[in-house]
Amino acid sequence: MPYITSLKRVKYHRDRFNLFVDKKFLCTVPDYLVEKLKLKEGVDVPDDILEEIQAESDKFRASESAYRLLSMRPHSAVELRFKLRKRGFADEIIEPIIKKFKKEGYLNDRNFAEVYVKSRLSSKPRGRRMLLSELLQKGVRRELANEVLDSALGVTSEEELALKLLQKNRNRLLKEKSVDLKLKIRNYLGYRGFGYEAIRQAADEFLKTIDSEDYKFDE
Repeated sequence: MPYITSLKRVKYHRDRFNLFVDKKFLCTVPDYLVEKLKLKEGVDVPDDILEEIQAESDKFRASESAYRLLSMRPHSAVELRFKLRKRGFADEIIEPIIKKFKKEGYLNDRNFAEVYVKSRLSSKPRGRRMLLSELLQKGVRRELANEVLDSALGVTSEEELALKLLQKNRNRLLKEKSVDLKLKIRNYLGYRGFGYEAIRQAADEFLKTIDSEDYKFDE
């Protein structure tokens, strides 16, 4: 029967132990499980107990990974699930964690969407169309994404965001002389997801500040 050859507390994580069975590393075990199963060096461990230890270790590590990810920034449920899968955790381990974190308030798609949109609007303004696309890609429901965007863009209009972006990148846009500047602006804003009316109004306001002698303004 397999037996525990070493059970050492992890140096920088006092709430867990490294478990070696038959002189081979098996897994990292949380301290509550060591106490529950009365694990100690030299003790024989039946196969069914080894399976329980491995399963609990996987749950513990997955939960720790989820906490670390969420401590860095909010995530959508879809994002968190995807990242845990990439770390090798099975769905039967991931899903209870997702459910638990939602219940405890650590995982909230609305909060994620609000933080994401606020960050994008302040650092790299984008139009509604692109912001909606990005939220959908991250697993936010369309209805919820639209609600969040309605609220965010109700404070600052898309036209104001587009003009702000043009002003922020003024030197870059005006770098090349004798080009169709209006077309350049339209393409610049269109690529960033702004709607036609927002582009038209922002471009008109921006062009009022430009010396027209150096640029073409063809329709």
